[in-house]
Amino acid sequence: TIIEVSSSGNNKSGNSYELVTEKSVPVSTLEEEPNNELKKSQLIVNEIIGYTNSKKDKDYYKLELPDRKKVKISVSGIKNSILDLSVTDPDGYIVRTKKIRNDETVKIIETIDRTGYIIVESKKENQFYPYTIRIEE
Repeated sequence: TIIEVSSSGNNKSGNSYELVTEKSVPVSTLEEEPNNELKKSQLIVNEIIGYTNSKKDKDYYKLELPDRKKVKISVSGIKNSILDLSVTDPDGYIVRTKKIRNDETVKIIETIDRTGYIIVESKKENQFYPYTIRIEE
């Protein structure tokens, strides 16, 4: 949620005040289930922390950009696990996939044409440790 508030006036003692807050985007968000298919994908802005529930669990995330842009997608893997990281075009067709082993970090630079999807698929069950996705424009 983004909130912007601005207020000014006098308090009970007659002293003037001004209250201003700025818009902010959350730095990190937790994965929300269900997100195991394209039409239920979760919007990702900057960073998201997710968990795999079982072997072959797929988590879908949606990227929405104002224009066609190159973005850097970094995913930190899970201790004692194997993940596939895929990036799709606006229609959901996979354009690139990389394997993530254990807790390594994999980076993909991809051009996203306003909308794209990130898919994280578990190849080995591990429900105890999270993975992290970071997006940089």
